[in-house]
Amino acid sequence: MSRPFALLFSLFLIWAWLSSGQAVRAAESPQSASAQVSEESPVINFPEATYDFGEIMEGGEVAHDFIVKNTGKAPLEINQVRPG
Repeated sequence: MSRPFALLFSLFLIWAWLSSGQAVRAAESPQSASAQVSEESPVINFPEATYDFGEIMEGGEVAHDFIVKNTGKAPLEINQVRPG
């Protein structure tokens, strides 16, 4: 791929992302999102958000169960989980 074409293509992708409104939604603060929660909404709560496994030998397997609580009044649906 030629360098000018790659640059134009990258600029097009950025323009398409910005014009789609994704950038605005991604920049919303958590406060504005919580202001939109109604009294009948689910509310997800993690008593423990992280866990330190310490040092692990290469190839070693570890596991930890995270507790997820719904402190809201509506059912909580978890549609996707991404480890990070």
